[in-house]
Amino acid sequence: MTFLVVNCGTSSIKITIFDEGLKRIKEEHLNVSSDYPSAIMKMEFPTSLKGIGHRVVHGGERYIDATLITPAIEKDLQELSKLAPLHNPPALSGIDTMQKLFPHVPQIAVFDTAFHAHLPPKAAYYPIPWELSQKHKIKRYGFHGIAHAFSWKTYSRANDKQRVITLHLGSGCSMTAIRSGVSLDTTMGFTPLDGLMMATRSGEIDPAVVAYLCEKEGKTPDEIISLLNHRSGLHGVSEASADMEKILALDTPQAKLAVEMFVYHIQKKIGAFLAVLEGVDVLIFSGGIGENSWDIRQKIAQSLSWYDVALDEKKNRACVHPSPGEIQCISKAGSKIALYVVGSDENQLIVEEVQLLLSK
Repeated sequence: MTFLVVNCGTSSIKITIFDEGLKRIKEEHLNVSSDYPSAIMKMEFPTSLKGIGHRVVHGGERYIDATLITPAIEKDLQELSKLAPLHNPPALSGIDTMQKLFPHVPQIAVFDTAFHAHLPPKAAYYPIPWELSQKHKIKRYGFHGIAHAFSWKTYSRANDKQRVITLHLGSGCSMTAIRSGVSLDTTMGFTPLDGLMMATRSGEIDPAVVAYLCEKEGKTPDEIISLLNHRSGLHGVSEASADMEKILALDTPQAKLAVEMFVYHIQKKIGAFLAVLEGVDVLIFSGGIGENSWDIRQKIAQSLSWYDVALDEKKNRACVHPSPGEIQCISKAGSKIALYVVGSDENQLIVEEVQLLLSK
């Protein structure tokens, strides 16, 4: 018997097949435009499937654990797509396709919001009228929870320091303050648009800017939100690319500013999370930028030199494209905060959750 994990991102599908011991048998990573069903149908799958796990970004308040998918739950997830328009629809497309291919195999959703489901109320809620926050379930849900949980779990297997900041830096970027395996605060909020500056997303912004741009540009709120999701961040500031590697290679004022802003937003949040955790022992990088851009890691470490954070430049430059689940220390001995890079492996954590649920 085997397990299958289907991870439909905003522009790619990562499908992994595991044996009963949860060891990888096969993995495929496909770039897609929008036709997820056609891409999935081209793949070859084993016939002896015990369960299929799906990464779902937004589970709202209700779905805080791995959940067996039913028609009613699918309907709920479609409703939650309003809060994660870039992410939930691809996942639902993957779920629907796999149900057609394997109608008798249990399909299980594992949620990115689950790791942040127990944020302290002081971190979870916005300072808006309480009646409205409760009526419309407006709160800080947080995202990238599977990646943050995997980084923590990978680190904690061999280390005992409890105050950790995880930085998942890729097309989407977020940070989480973790104490003893519990998420205390995170940068993404009600939607994945909030928080750090990202590839095409603005991150946190004065909400009055939306109304102001609606008036000045003659656009609807939805159009401005789309602009903040798709045409902002690194792409918007650099006026050249959403790809960090390409931006770093450019010698233009806008490209340089985009990099400086990206690092500065992270520096600010590290300072905030230092206060939340009352000190930090470990900083863990993951994601496409976090794992592969030694340059950005160096700039972030330099921004923390005032706190006696010391990067081992040789180790940092050598650490690119770590294997899934691999962990490398890139700081010097004596650094006030230890710096690590973890090869992110969301599908490994998802299959563990699937096996756990089915065993019950």
